[in-house]
Amino acid sequence: MSKNKSKNFTAQSVQSYRFTMRSFLFTLSIIGFMSTSTLSEAQTPAPAPPYSDAVDAGGMLYISGQIGRLNGQLVTESFQAEAHQVMKNIGEILRKRMLNHDHLVSVTIYLKDMKNYAAINEVYRTYFRGSRLPARVCIAVADLPMNANVEIAGIAQMKKGK
Repeated sequence: MSKNKSKNFTAQSVQSYRFTMRSFLFTLSIIGFMSTSTLSEAQTPAPAPPYSDAVDAGGMLYISGQIGRLNGQLVTESFQAEAHQVMKNIGEILRKRMLNHDHLVSVTIYLKDMKNYAAINEVYRTYFRGSRLPARVCIAVADLPMNANVEIAGIAQMKKGK
């Protein structure tokens, strides 16, 4: 008889456990811990890119390639507007370190279309006050992040020589 009581007790315990777990899971789903819906890509935040905006090494500031993003969105009114935003973004990185565009000693420009070469030169020149311009290279590329038309990277001297 004790053997039967043990079996009944075990069967009753399992049934009670199942009921308790179902209630617990139902409660969790109601309060939002278990969601059966998934977020679309547009609703999820983009992961931060795996790089720094700039790195100070040996008195030089190496600035990562910048595109014409403003508040997370690519500026698309015109190529010139996009190029100006790129230069403003570089300027902001420099400003945070009490520098300006005249501290740049080398710049690399990536263009998706070399037809924009004259336009980038026109925009680019407006950001330098002195007669000394940085060394520069301009490279045609097949594609850029966020379908940008231009990306610019640079190297700035942290302490300007006389």
